[in-house]
Amino acid sequence: MLYSEHALGPYLQRFLGTTLEPLLLWLYTENELLDFYCFQEFPEHKIPDLSVYLDKSGYDFQFAPGFIRQGVTYGELTAFRSSKLKLRKTETISLGGKDEQNVVFTHNGRKLKQLDVILEMLSTTGPAIILGDFNYAVGRRKLVKTMEDHRFKHGLGKKKTFRFGAGIYWQNDYVFQRECEVKSVSVKRVSHSDHYPVFFKLAFPD
Repeated sequence: MLYSEHALGPYLQRFLGTTLEPLLLWLYTENELLDFYCFQEFPEHKIPDLSVYLDKSGYDFQFAPGFIRQGVTYGELTAFRSSKLKLRKTETISLGGKDEQNVVFTHNGRKLKQLDVILEMLSTTGPAIILGDFNYAVGRRKLVKTMEDHRFKHGLGKKKTFRFGAGIYWQNDYVFQRECEVKSVSVKRVSHSDHYPVFFKLAFPD
């Protein structure tokens, strides 16, 4: 099996990037540099702030715009160590909706339909990972069963990744893997975000 060093889930934004600076300070002063990072609801104009930490370490960036709020574009940002990983192809999939953000407790049926769109775009063979903030705190069994029907395993188990309030923790974030293995998962409860950073290792078949 081949292992990446770690991967970081896309759970590091709160209030649309307003706590980005302390998050980056925590991330890069208290943790080792990782092979790749995934950030959700990342403000596009803040990419240079991330570059300050990562450019000297040989990272490339890929940004997929998601929605616009008050003139600011937010989306999914992936940073990866170019000496170990090579981006061969990229495609942004439209899931519908305008200036839309998912709401906890609602639209689970819509989310499953959006997953169907994503799954149809993927090759049916080979290693694959689908991860992110699904905002799917209720009815998780149906989500997991849907992914299992497509041969994806749930990599986080029952780990809580989201703080709804004082002492109230849910799993809103997921990592699903196919033909690879998610290992050494840890969730770090930092105060800067209601979605907690998720660290894990990936193992691929030889």
